Amino acid sequence: MARVHVLLVLLFMLVFGTQIHSQTYRSKTFAYFDDYIITKKDTIFGRIDEKTIHGKSIEITLTASDKTQKIKASKIIELKSRFLYKRIPVEGDAILMKVLTEGPVSLYSIEKRGVSVLSDKEPRDFTPTREVPSKSTFYLKKGDQLRQLERENYKAVLKDFLNPDEKLSQQIDAMEFQELEFRLLNMVIGYNFKQEE
Repeated sequence: MARVHVLLVLLFMLVFGTQIHSQTYRSKTFAYFDDYIITKKDTIFGRIDEKTIHGKSIEITLTASDKTQKIKASKIIELKSRFLYKRIPVEGDAILMKVLTEGPVSLYSIEKRGVSVLSDKEPRDFTPTREVPSKSTFYLKKGDQLRQLERENYKAVLKDFLNPDEKLSQQIDAMEFQELEFRLLNMVIGYNFKQEE
């Protein structure tokens, strides 16, 4: 019985373990994902360096040859790593945005990565670094209308796009701008779910 149990565990690890490890490649400093980039001319499969996603060019290590290639961000139509990124037209320009959800109302974001900050008041050997958090800019799209959510307009835009009932309207009125990052996705998914019923 013990041999059968060990054999089943080994079989499980072989079947499911290889699937888990074939998707993600990690090193001490970078995370790579075996996904794809769609450009205007081609679809490229490989391991994407996630630290380069928000830059002017994106690094991808080709699966077949293990050669690293840089692709200009302006040529990318769609990118799939841990998240899906699509080029969305905004005021005459097309921006590569993270797709948070798509449906009757779609939610996209642009993230500016946080940075490490060193204090210049203490010697560098003893100075703790502190992280400045990343900042997200959110866009809602309904039909052909695309709007950026800003501190001055987020309540009006949410009410315009989500057609809130009394309960949701009260939640929007009570919500602070800082809460947007934590509550917005659930609001949009809830609205889209109600539209499908």
